[in-house]
Amino acid sequence: MTVYCKGFPEFKHWGTATLLTPDAKFTANDILVWFDVIYQEDLAEVIRLNGTPGLLISTAHVEPLLDSCPVQQYPWFLLNTCKDMAMAHVYDHLPVDRCFNFLINKKQINRYLLLKLIDWFGLRSYDYTWSGIGTPMNLLSILSEFDRLPDTVIPDLTKFKTHLLSPIDHIPKKFFANDSVKITESSVTNYGSNVETWNQLLGPMISQTAVSLITESVRHERYMVYTEKTIYAVQGLTFPIWVGGYAQAQTWANKGFDIFDDVINHDYQYCDTLLERCTRAVADNLQILTDLNFAREQKLANLPRLRHNRESLVPVFEQQNKLFWQAAPEQLLQARPTQDWPSTTLS
Repeated sequence: MTVYCKGFPEFKHWGTATLLTPDAKFTANDILVWFDVIYQEDLAEVIRLNGTPGLLISTAHVEPLLDSCPVQQYPWFLLNTCKDMAMAHVYDHLPVDRCFNFLINKKQINRYLLLKLIDWFGLRSYDYTWSGIGTPMNLLSILSEFDRLPDTVIPDLTKFKTHLLSPIDHIPKKFFANDSVKITESSVTNYGSNVETWNQLLGPMISQTAVSLITESVRHERYMVYTEKTIYAVQGLTFPIWVGGYAQAQTWANKGFDIFDDVINHDYQYCDTLLERCTRAVADNLQILTDLNFAREQKLANLPRLRHNRESLVPVFEQQNKLFWQAAPEQLLQARPTQDWPSTTLS
């Protein structure tokens, strides 16, 4: 049995695991530890080049992508992000002056759709960050999905389709960046630590809103993942709405978190298509996204529950981490570095 590891471009090693290369060939007993978001096409390419590992370990919570590849969740990223954010500033004293917030850096189809939906539904009470990249967007993958939208949600489908297929021109770029930030046509890198970004910009901005419209790194498939965007929403004491992810609210609830389904309608999460999941996430929650007095009242009334979610971040993922390592194969335990975060993962 060999333990392999794979990750983001700067990734070099993890403990004594072997860095995955294109010429490596998996056996049925091998383990692949993947340190990044896993997309279906990326996993399919690894399987094409390397074969199918006996076990895939995901460090960003994802749902199984291929039946032939068993997946286990290792909360490396979420646990350590929560530990970092526990040292960040809190801004609970700030008033609620916007209904919602959203954070968009990299180019993703659900993020493009959110920007267009904000304009379509006439939402005005929000604060945000947007790098300005990701427009125009290739929407070929969702063209067949327009007819799946019920007319109770979108009465004028022709006008809606024309609106979504036109470039974004209604929301100006608004993005925190220092000299080290690198912005390309599709991504943003080197924008600092999560705590630094939170303390300098995102903390006050998010904390003064009631809802976070969370656009995690999803593409077209039925897929979900959690990153710092979800942690930011909890840290800022906001109600979460995940735009695009499949079964994302329920999976979060299964971890032990409150998803406030008495305040937020999360029915969108089970819609079959990406377009409907994104559209319904907004359409089914218009009151709290448009009525500032209502949004403010809901947040103030639920502050104890919101604070409990924040206080639960580290304990929940510490417990998940403990259970993961209790059940881990001996070879994975042997490969594990003595310190997981961050110094032993990069070189």
